[in-house]
Amino acid sequence: ERMAGAALLSLGSTRKLRFVNADVTAADLMVLKHLVEAGKLRPHVDRRYTLGEAVDALKELERGHARGKSLVMVGVARAAGSRQASSRSP
Repeated sequence: ERMAGAALLSLGSTRKLRFVNADVTAADLMVLKHLVEAGKLRPHVDRRYTLGEAVDALKELERGHARGKSLVMVGVARAAGSRQASSRSP
């Protein structure tokens, strides 16, 4: 639904939306694994949520506010330095 809307919006823009369908293989995943282990590839983590804040995490994703990966941590208290789930207004 969002992709269809974005495609329609790109019709009147100089920036065009292109869809890419990629097949991921075991070999691809191994290359990524080695890059992560070597410290050459790091995911961008937008926010960390506790399990009790999982609903807030989903609401942020639905609103489209996430700019990186959102992590839901199980069995962990709020990590030092992480942003509160409710720090952004709707």
